[in-house]
Amino acid sequence: MRKLFVTALSILLILAVCPLGMFTLTASAATSGSCGTNLTWRYNTSTKTLTISGTGEMSNYWYDYDIDEIIAPWRDYAESMQTVIINNGVTSIGECAFSYCSGLTSITIPDSVTSIGGYAFQDCRLLASVTIGNGVTSIGELAFFDCSGLTSITIPDSVTSIGECAFSYCSGLTSITIGNSVTSIGDFAFYGCMALKAVCYCGSSAEWKNISFGSNNSNLTSANRSYHLYHLFEDWQIRTPATCTEAGEKYRICSVCGYKESGTIAPTAHDYSEIAVTSPTCTAQGYTTHICVNCGRNYVDSYTSSLGHHYEATVTAPTCTDQ
Repeated sequence: MRKLFVTALSILLILAVCPLGMFTLTASAATSGSCGTNLTWRYNTSTKTLTISGTGEMSNYWYDYDIDEIIAPWRDYAESMQTVIINNGVTSIGECAFSYCSGLTSITIPDSVTSIGGYAFQDCRLLASVTIGNGVTSIGELAFFDCSGLTSITIPDSVTSIGECAFSYCSGLTSITIGNSVTSIGDFAFYGCMALKAVCYCGSSAEWKNISFGSNNSNLTSANRSYHLYHLFEDWQIRTPATCTEAGEKYRICSVCGYKESGTIAPTAHDYSEIAVTSPTCTAQGYTTHICVNCGRNYVDSYTSSLGHHYEATVTAPTCTDQ
């Protein structure tokens, strides 16, 4: 009994002298995991880049005000993360996925994404570069709320609806391009965008008037507006080169509004113009090898028979001692 008492007293004395933090156990933050049924994420701590890969929808998340952080699997990197790469195949950006990622500076949304969830980039105040793919049809409520680092953005022709407060308090926003498929812009969508001075609409004046504008969007409707009825595209640029068997991807950008159009590059097909002839030997066939000059694939034909052995007779005369 006395031994137990002495042990307990020793522990109490150690706790009294040493700071409690010395005994805190910290687990290493995960750098990869899943973020949807068929989606995975990976964070590179060196480049401060989050990459999301796979196919299908991203999971929805939320902001927990009790602990003051997003409940997303990459939450440990919300302050350090600078770039997000979403690979083609992802079809949605989940709600609150990147809310309060205070270090995030750029995001490219591929053409495979069809919807940007509500609150997706709320309060990403350093976010300065956003590219929205041509597959997005809806931008959720408060999706870019208080992204004060944004100075310009292009809403592609594919988007039909912009949710309530989607760009509210983007105080640095000075210009915006809006595609001609937008039919509704929610209440307060551009509220607090005091610096917004230029709106380029990819349609006619009549089409603009047909848009359903929610309340408190005077910063948008009062800005200088130009109508852009057709795109002036620059030359095609190659995003992914085509191979002999797989199609590639290309894109071109409108020099007026920044709209990006994507296209497909047809497979090049094999070009077997390189030929190598292998002559037959006594025991092996000869053949011709046709080599693709694009990818190196080859096939063989025009076989010729082996030559066979042709023996010469040599007579060696016997000597006194040898046969």
